[in-house]
Amino acid sequence: MIFTVKIKIHSWANKYSRYIQRFLPWLILAIGLLITYTLQNIAHQSNFKNVHERFDFRANEIVGNIKSRIESYQAVLLGTKGLFLSSQYVGRSEFHQYIEQLNLAQNYPGIQGVGFSLMVKPEVLQAHIKTIRSEGFPAYVIRPEGNRSIYTSIIYLEPFDWRNQRAFGYEMFSEPVRRAAMQHARDENKTISSGMVTLVQETDKNKQRGFLMYLPVYDHTKPHDTQAERRENILGWVYAPFRMHDLMRGIIGPHFGEKGSMISFDIYDGDTASSTNLIYDFKKHTGIHPPKHKAVFSTLKQIDIGGHSWTIAIQSLPNLEVRLIQKC
Repeated sequence: MIFTVKIKIHSWANKYSRYIQRFLPWLILAIGLLITYTLQNIAHQSNFKNVHERFDFRANEIVGNIKSRIESYQAVLLGTKGLFLSSQYVGRSEFHQYIEQLNLAQNYPGIQGVGFSLMVKPEVLQAHIKTIRSEGFPAYVIRPEGNRSIYTSIIYLEPFDWRNQRAFGYEMFSEPVRRAAMQHARDENKTISSGMVTLVQETDKNKQRGFLMYLPVYDHTKPHDTQAERRENILGWVYAPFRMHDLMRGIIGPHFGEKGSMISFDIYDGDTASSTNLIYDFKKHTGIHPPKHKAVFSTLKQIDIGGHSWTIAIQSLPNLEVRLIQKC
């Protein structure tokens, strides 16, 4: 009986040993493939994370650069306001010398200029025009002409080059978007940016969308603690106009280089991204036309630029996404 059991066990062992020998290579292959797949998946996930982090870094870098530059422009306006606060009267020559020593083109690239818009009441309108004409501008008028309850006029704008001369005498209060920002700045006594506009400096050639930043200047001999006092004692606004593509060229540099080949970004005026409020067009500015494809990485960033919101739509480009393949 014992002998018979041993024979059966031995026969069973031989039978299943043959099965094991037959299927063991396949088992080893399956285990190897599973390990390889697992390792590749781990490597892919790690690489995906690394490339995503690189994208996030570039996106945050762009947003950070824009915020930093906007803050520097706000500082320029604060300094210019200080010029008015430290003097009983700021003449054209004094204003020119102050802005000239700032060396805007080198120290603040992207800014179109720094100016002063004077509040003019109707009862002194003709006297005001006569004064400016006596300073060497015999054709000076406030534009657009017409009867209004209040006037403003750009009387200083440096550098006073051919483009900025087109804005001389312009009545910004006559245009709703500018007026809203000027009123907001006046009432809050702080720097406020306008919505998207076309600057009067624009011509038909290389036309760009733009915006303006305003900081109110009050009669420092009179109170301006309350909103009513600010409205009553406003002298005008120091302000800065910006052509959007020039601004971004100053922020990201004339050669976008590696960044521009890896990510693209468009800027929209306001809280939504739609073609009607596109204020900065990446393709038009850089000349980089990425192929049509669904970006692997994308994000929307909203930033405040002086009481006004921009939405920045950032997408990855194939030159960044190819790293997902190269490193796997």
